[in-house]
Amino acid sequence: MNFAEIKKLVIAEYDQRDLKSDVRYKALDDFEDFLKKKEMLELWNDVSKFPRDKNQMKLVYRRYLDKETLSGAESSMINEVYAQIDGREI
Repeated sequence: MNFAEIKKLVIAEYDQRDLKSDVRYKALDDFEDFLKKKEMLELWNDVSKFPRDKNQMKLVYRRYLDKETLSGAESSMINEVYAQIDGREI
C-alpha cells in the first residue's frame, strides 16, 4: 500500500471528526511532500517500510523540519497515519 492510499483514509477519518481547523490536513500534505523527496520515496511507495515505531518516524520528520519539537497537528497527524497503517494489516 502506498502513502496516497493511507492519506485518503486519514482524510476520511478527519472528515468524520468535523475538525474546526485545516491544520491537520496541511500537516498531512507537508508530510506527503517530505515522503516524496528522493531519499524518502521508497517509504511513500510502500508504507510497510515505515519504521515500526511511530516515535522514530516523528524523530526523522522533526529533524527534517529542523525543529525542536513537532507541533500538535504534526504529531497527531503521524499518530493517525500509523493508526490507519496498523488497521490495514500492511
